[in-house]
Amino acid sequence: MKQLIGITLLMGMALSLSAQSLSLGTTSARTGQTGNLSVQMTTGGAQLAGIQFDIIYDPNTFSSVTATVGSADAAAGKSLSTSNPGPGDLRVIIASFSQSIISSGDVTDLAIQVASNATAGNYPIAFSGVSGTDPSAHSIAMGSSSGSITVL
Repeated sequence: MKQLIGITLLMGMALSLSAQSLSLGTTSARTGQTGNLSVQMTTGGAQLAGIQFDIIYDPNTFSSVTATVGSADAAAGKSLSTSNPGPGDLRVIIASFSQSIISSGDVTDLAIQVASNATAGNYPIAFSGVSGTDPSAHSIAMGSSSGSITVL
């Protein structure tokens, strides 16, 4: 009986850790054009006041990736900052000095420029280092689901 209770508690903890997550969909674009993807967040009831993540992409296929604040961030009065820690890596930080909560929805809009010499095919756009914070600056674990772009 104790083992069953322990397993049930562990399963519940695992489910609560992955209840808040970021996800990307799929899109397509021709060489030399821009594909657009939205980063969608599901809060799972968590009180998220800030988030950070990296977007990982093939720098030989995509000449640039830019991010702008999504509607859920704008509604919470959040700002978006980006940096490029290395080739094929766009770091995104969404935060503000306010402790307002970000609701589920579109947190970041990505514009992904396909290189003029890109080869046709399906390319992953992945997350790395996804994390969140509550209004008291406590870390909140988050899951993620990557997306892709089909180069036509």
